[in-house]
Amino acid sequence: MRGPSRPSVFLAPSCSASGYAEFGNSNGEGVEGLPALQDYPAGVRLFTQGGASADAFFIAEGLVKLQRVQDRGQEVIVGLRGTGWFLAASAIVLERAHVVTAVTVTECTLSRIPAPQFRGLVRESRAFSWRILRMNSEEIHDQLVEAADRSSLPARERLERFLTRLVPRDAVAGPNGQWRVPIPLRQWEIADLIGVTPQYVCQLFHELEREKLAAWDGNDVILAPRLAGMFDSKRGPGRRDRSVPARAPA
Repeated sequence: MRGPSRPSVFLAPSCSASGYAEFGNSNGEGVEGLPALQDYPAGVRLFTQGGASADAFFIAEGLVKLQRVQDRGQEVIVGLRGTGWFLAASAIVLERAHVVTAVTVTECTLSRIPAPQFRGLVRESRAFSWRILRMNSEEIHDQLVEAADRSSLPARERLERFLTRLVPRDAVAGPNGQWRVPIPLRQWEIADLIGVTPQYVCQLFHELEREKLAAWDGNDVILAPRLAGMFDSKRGPGRRDRSVPARAPA
């Protein structure tokens, strides 16, 4: 059973198995020389759908959601972006308006790059342009996987995969093998990301709790070892790219 779907246009989210749609090389290649890092609280709108693409943002730490308002006024979450990702890259390269709105979900550490500087780096820096190419390629790859998952996997399995992808890379399992996963999203946002209704997400969470696979603890979800075991050795938690631009002076 796939579960009831939200009546919306499908826009594949890219929340890859690396967690929060993280992207980055272990040596930080391609991020040298970016503007200094600055801290942003949760809830900050970085850019708006339909607005001019004036700045790109490099995510050194944190989680950002991408949302879009459809023609009938319905707001949908179309993706999550995390550590190592560049926001607004395609809009700046194409010199077009933003097709989504970007909002910080957690506290974020970002480097804000003016559009002319970003385009200059793409043209002149082989390492930077290669990193952007790899990032865009990973996005396309993940969108194909997400489209296939929505067409073939039951909603329950899509939710389980989504929860395991939210485990921070530096998380450590408890003595009983369980994982504590912060959930900084609302129920309807999770529903958008896995392609079902909020009511059905609630039903699925109740199923997981009855089977002792997951349990709510405040704003966190505790995952049982069986779900935590969905990680593989290459893309599981525990790795984080720390080679990022210097922080701006306070």
